Amino acid sequence: MLSKPKKVIIVGAGAAGMQAAATLLSTSNFEVQILEASNRIGGRLLEMPENFANFPIELGAAYIHGHKSSNWVYAQQAGAKMYNLKDLKTLVNVGGVVHEEKKFYEIDPDLKSIFDDWYELNLNKVKLDEDITLKEYARRRAEAFKKPFAYDFVFRSLAHEWAADWSKLSVKAMQEMDKELEDFIDDEEDPGDFENYAIAPPVGQSQIFKKAFGHLFEHVKLNSRITEVNYEAEKVVLKDDLGETYSADAVIVTVPLTILKKGTIAFKPELPKSKMEAIKKLEMGCGGKVFVKFKKNLWGDCWGLVNDGFIIQYNAAGYFSEPHLNNVIEGFVAGPEAEHLSKITKEEQKEILKKDLQPFFGTESFDDNYEDHFYFGWESVPDIWGAYAYPGSADAAELRKALQKAIDNKLYFAGEATDYCGYAQALTGAYDSGKRAAEEIIKNFDLKVTTKESERKDKVVVESDVQAEKDSKSACVSSI
Repeated sequence: MLSKPKKVIIVGAGAAGMQAAATLLSTSNFEVQILEASNRIGGRLLEMPENFANFPIELGAAYIHGHKSSNWVYAQQAGAKMYNLKDLKTLVNVGGVVHEEKKFYEIDPDLKSIFDDWYELNLNKVKLDEDITLKEYARRRAEAFKKPFAYDFVFRSLAHEWAADWSKLSVKAMQEMDKELEDFIDDEEDPGDFENYAIAPPVGQSQIFKKAFGHLFEHVKLNSRITEVNYEAEKVVLKDDLGETYSADAVIVTVPLTILKKGTIAFKPELPKSKMEAIKKLEMGCGGKVFVKFKKNLWGDCWGLVNDGFIIQYNAAGYFSEPHLNNVIEGFVAGPEAEHLSKITKEEQKEILKKDLQPFFGTESFDDNYEDHFYFGWESVPDIWGAYAYPGSADAAELRKALQKAIDNKLYFAGEATDYCGYAQALTGAYDSGKRAAEEIIKNFDLKVTTKESERKDKVVVESDVQAEKDSKSACVSSI
């Protein structure tokens, strides 16, 4: 038990930072201050006001990954209703031919074979002698199937799940991180924790986050962009871009990987070589969502639209809302496609969307019913600058471990880029990393107190023995 509360500063008020604060404040031993660079709390959790779709839209994390995850627990506590995506109706378009997902695989055995290959790769049933990128793997499989590179969208969809550029995504690292998740869960008979779940309005990830951590918002200081972290002395001293300084016994850095890559925070002394190498080699790419609003629902009772076009996966954002609100399609974009969308005009974006969606709706239906659209990419958001981290080399797990390693029991690191159990890129990965860093601090400070208390007791014992020896000698002298 600490005799006096220790001061911990957390840099970043996203999922990792707020979870770290909650864990520390669950004891009475810590005083916590959270410094946030932007003018809001939540990081890559962001809900758009109801001025586009007449219902809340999640611009960031939206789905629950696995029913044993911490995110699932928070969702249940918030009263959220969740639906397994595999149970929802999906249409597939390949080469302009559209069918229901399950029927399409029966009609096109080659496509089914490639999807089977995709699943085997994702489930670690494919063993590789060398590390290659996902794009190179897809090229080799296309040759093996003796098919043109026409089904590359199957593997690009896997890259998009990692918010990655498939020409940089390491297959071995991807498999290794998925294997870490399997080992972490340790339940082969229950596939539920490897499946994705949608959340029904009015509850969304942003609301779940607020219900879980809203009581801690008073610990957050906004518009405090940290530019320097000095951990040379016993206390850690931080400076922000307004010249204000802060002091703490320990600091947890939870900023996105892109901020560390940009070097906008100066660490004194410099970070260890292993940590700098991890920051350099880990990847964090572009990613976001495009939302298309129509005058009416053109997709009926379908939830998902799988497409071999520019954007691979669309879904009905208002699927779980009242029927008259189900008129917005949401597309997830990552990697080179996200980078391209962020650089072109809105009219050019609309032409891409039209080409993608007209196989499902028809050209005239798209033109007659299109109302508006917008693209939101995290790569353009200050103090974030990207979607989430992904493995660009086979040693990604080791790199993440190096990135998370504490320095001198004073400087700690959290955030989804430091997590490596397979939840790494999900919201749960961020939550888990914040809890892990906080528990390390609790353990280390308890250890310090225990050590000091032991040293104090040893000193008392020694002093007592010395005094006893003096008393004994004195008694001997008196007796003489």
